[in-house]
Amino acid sequence: MKFDMSRAWNEAMQLLRSNQALILPVAGVFLFLPSALLGYLLPQPAIDGEAGFESMIAVLTEWFSANSGWFILVGIAALIGQLGVLALLLRRDGGVSVGDALKAALVALIPAFLANMLTSIVTSIGFLLLIVPGLYLIGRFWLVPSAIIAERIGNPLAAIQRSWELTRDNGWRLFGFLILVSIVGGIITGLTNGVFGAIFGFVLPINAALLLSALVESALGAVLALVIAAMAAASYLQLSNAPPSGLSQTFE
Repeated sequence: MKFDMSRAWNEAMQLLRSNQALILPVAGVFLFLPSALLGYLLPQPAIDGEAGFESMIAVLTEWFSANSGWFILVGIAALIGQLGVLALLLRRDGGVSVGDALKAALVALIPAFLANMLTSIVTSIGFLLLIVPGLYLIGRFWLVPSAIIAERIGNPLAAIQRSWELTRDNGWRLFGFLILVSIVGGIITGLTNGVFGAIFGFVLPINAALLLSALVESALGAVLALVIAAMAAASYLQLSNAPPSGLSQTFE
């Protein structure tokens, strides 16, 4: 079937509106809070504006390497949050609580993590082959987490295969859908962060400015993550021919 971006967007927004009371606590704990703490405790290193490109890369590489453990922990928390949100968005009507969704997320964590590693490797190879194949693969692999949650797939290879089946003939449409919202969301996030960062830096002490900047940046990032998760859920429901309210077999 041909993927309908407009329909998927409308259904994604409807999923968010109808489930906001359940998804906001999950997003707050797993998407917002870890990112805010990381942003406040580990601000990016100051880089001399006159430094060359290689020097900038060296400083950032050293910073990432020194703090890699924290980034991994935040990444795991974000993955749990993403899976938990998907579990709520793809649930049966009235069939799943926040606790149930988090249990489902923890069960799906290892398969999703392994599938993410495998798809990242394959996509990276695609980017090495003149970039275009990598972009296409992003669209074909985008529904892996949704398939794992909705169909309780424990085998990462089976989840990848399922996403491949669902996205057949729609890889470029799905990529376009994802990248369009990501770019717009990234621009809005960047501009908002810049404006608030300048205001906070001008009127507040440095520690308070860093804290508020981290909170704003993490809040915007969490909102964008929620929107993208809802888009993935709506895309999965559309391409799997499931009803907008959820899947009859989810969590049974």
